[in-house]
Amino acid sequence: MKREGPILAWQLQEQLKNDPEYQARMREKYKQLDRLYQICLADEEGLLKELLDVGIEVECVFDLVNTRASYPTAIPVLLKHLQQEHHQKIREGIIRALTVREARGIAEDILISEFKKAPDRDYVEQLHKWLLANALAEVASEKYKDAILELLGDEEHGRARMMLPRALARFKGEEINKTLLDIIYHGENYLLGEAIWALGKRKVLESMPRIRELTAHSSSDIRRIARVALKKLEKYYSKK
Repeated sequence: MKREGPILAWQLQEQLKNDPEYQARMREKYKQLDRLYQICLADEEGLLKELLDVGIEVECVFDLVNTRASYPTAIPVLLKHLQQEHHQKIREGIIRALTVREARGIAEDILISEFKKAPDRDYVEQLHKWLLANALAEVASEKYKDAILELLGDEEHGRARMMLPRALARFKGEEINKTLLDIIYHGENYLLGEAIWALGKRKVLESMPRIRELTAHSSSDIRRIARVALKKLEKYYSKK
């Protein structure tokens, strides 16, 4: 019997085109996407108008996420709407749009407040809380060092804290090095990657033995980050 080879892409497309169950599923999916689009369109109408009032003309908040242009006048408007009721998708766009340096020194108080009260009962809520921490990792200024350390040490916030060690890379003080070293020796796995990155960024000599060990970690992501950090540290101290 002749053995059939793997199905080609065009053959699969033809099969799916003639599959009534698949076509029905796709029609329902497109209906759901259209409903979500209409909901979000109505939801962000006020936000878009206020952005236009400060000279920012966009069709949706995600236009800010995807632009390379600076938009400092939009930051106060975005912070105002982050504290208001919005569809989860629009809130995601607002938080992502606030994850920029222009928000540094302006957005921290509100981001910290929203992070503390954000629930994490399901995947959508957990992603929302993670995005808030990711924004803090980008915008937190030196003034908020103690607040970030407090959040990082609060296990109640769980995996949402993943990106917070990245903020520590910018802060001054020996206590920052101690916190990062404690994470890579005793912390949760989900905090390791950003802590390793921060230690490499800070050129912390004491971290090299442990980072070398972590190049053999069971996680490929951790191994990759550890190798990059170790290479950076070795290069830096070879010149000393």
